[in-house]
Amino acid sequence: MSISLTKLVEDGEFKKTGAKPKLPIKIEELNSSLLDVYQVPLKYLYYNDENGRIASEMEKERIDLEPVSDSINPEYNDQIAKLIRKDNSSKLNRTKKDIEKDGQKVFGYVLDDGRIIDGNRRFTALRELQNESGKNGYFEAVILPFSYDKKVDRQRIKSLELAIQMGVEERQDYDPLDKAVDIYRTTADENLFTLNDYAEKANMKKQEVKDNFNAVVLMREFLEFIGVPQDAYYLIKEIGTYSVFYEMTKTLRTTFGKSEDSEVNKNETKLTFFVWVLSRIGQGAGGTMAYEGRDYKKNIIKKKENNEFNSEVEDIVEDIQDDLLEHEITGAASLSKAITDSKDSFEEFNDIYDEYLDNAKKDENIDSFIKDISKIAKKLKDVKSQGGLRGTMRFEQLSDDQKEALRNQMREILITSEDLFEEYKNA
Repeated sequence: MSISLTKLVEDGEFKKTGAKPKLPIKIEELNSSLLDVYQVPLKYLYYNDENGRIASEMEKERIDLEPVSDSINPEYNDQIAKLIRKDNSSKLNRTKKDIEKDGQKVFGYVLDDGRIIDGNRRFTALRELQNESGKNGYFEAVILPFSYDKKVDRQRIKSLELAIQMGVEERQDYDPLDKAVDIYRTTADENLFTLNDYAEKANMKKQEVKDNFNAVVLMREFLEFIGVPQDAYYLIKEIGTYSVFYEMTKTLRTTFGKSEDSEVNKNETKLTFFVWVLSRIGQGAGGTMAYEGRDYKKNIIKKKENNEFNSEVEDIVEDIQDDLLEHEITGAASLSKAITDSKDSFEEFNDIYDEYLDNAKKDENIDSFIKDISKIAKKLKDVKSQGGLRGTMRFEQLSDDQKEALRNQMREILITSEDLFEEYKNA
């Protein structure tokens, strides 16, 4: 049984606060002057299951309840409220304390059927205060004349949601993974906006939006690789690896071209990368994974030996995937167990990886040494070409002690260079 907040207003069920909202963006067919803020009884409202953050948590907790208000069935709101408190209890407590002391200062936005578009934390705090006091509570909000049943309305709703949640007010609170998933859902799943449209409405750079989108595509491929649903994004959040996928997305974009061979190499690198991520999880890399990812990118992926490395671990990658698909993975704990059960394969993978990494760093150190020698040689040539010291300085400007120190250093360079030359020649 659905309700209509607009109809309840007409019936005099609740009143205006007197505040006149100013919309953060212009929305077609919606003028701020026509809107008011109302004291909406909490019993008529419910959390938006289409919100990216809520949807991910519902998937993780396997909550399969119909989104309805407390007046119909409070179980849905109760479950989501627990997730919101668990996500950031300290912020919720601050919001709750502020409301208890000074009342609700910032109004929210709700749809005609009671779906909350903005104000989840405030709504949660108000529900808790209502339960503690035993008195009926109210959520001060603008009632939007929109419905999720119409695509054009969903576009308007999303535009407003982005302006609020990704704009000045709360952008710093938006989890990077949730933001990326919201980009994917809005542009690919629901097809509400193009990537460029999303960038404009969320005040983000176009390339940043594209990289976030592609990071979700890469995560979906990884989730499929380990045998879980492609939209089990909660697992990525639980193991804390989103930033690694985001950075790898940029690496793949800048390293590989559009040719057929390059696409093949890129796809092989993705599979190897998936096992690399799993191997780091198995080793408890945690917060160091991003740093190690830069090492992997610099010393293997961007080197000509990358294709050779992919080929050498190809069979191991296939064996590990086959083993993972035999496990039921539902979270970080079961994933860790699956990795442990394939310990021998991961050890073999890590041995080969470490060997390639060590060789790359050894070559890098040699190249760095040669560059240092080249710089010294160039400085000496510059001195010789200028008939004295660099710039406007001349030998006659040096004191006797400085001249003696310079002669000794030059003599040391000459002797050491001759010794090293003989050593390298006989090596």
